[in-house]
Amino acid sequence: MKLLADEGIDRLIVEHLRAEGHTVSYVAEMAPSTTDEEVLATANRDGSIVLSSDKDFGDLLFRQHRVECGVLPGKPGATSCAPHVPGSRRRAG
Repeated sequence: MKLLADEGIDRLIVEHLRAEGHTVSYVAEMAPSTTDEEVLATANRDGSIVLSSDKDFGDLLFRQHRVECGVLPGKPGATSCAPHVPGSRRRAG
């Protein structure tokens, strides 16, 4: 899977996805402070799915129909890809 991780995504998540074999471009490494519109343009050009914890992407996706490949919402502050186990303070995995 080809992903473009917005700079709000924690580096540990990016590293985990890469270790799992995904192609992940990371805005924080490429061009910090890139606007949402520029991130979307890059993703659309490269055929990547955007991974972002920025709720502004929802407006660009649903109201303006600016996304061609998709957006995966990330939870702000998340540092793991492991699913949360309800009723537990630990993450599965």
